[in-house]
Amino acid sequence: MKEMDGAKIRTLTTKDGAVLVEKLTNWDDAGHSYSYEILESPLPVANYVSTLKVEENGGAVAIDWSSTFDAKGASDEEAAKVITGIYDAGLGSLKEKLDAQ
Repeated sequence: MKEMDGAKIRTLTTKDGAVLVEKLTNWDDAGHSYSYEILESPLPVANYVSTLKVEENGGAVAIDWSSTFDAKGASDEEAAKVITGIYDAGLGSLKEKLDAQ
């Protein structure tokens, strides 16, 4: 992660070569959460802001990953389907890695 004008910026490259640039907008150690916005991406969204929060629930852990965005170049339904697919893949990969430990 690098800093630009005091903001923490990270660049992600997917397996298929797509590049996403994200800006960290909030980090809350006590609340076990962070928020970010997407500055650049090939995704069919604009004004994307997201928060990830980890909560303990009776010895289990729950991850809440939520966002707001506007569809760009696609219908609202298509944009939501793309974002939901990313969340499902990311959380599924995390679960596989944790289960393997």
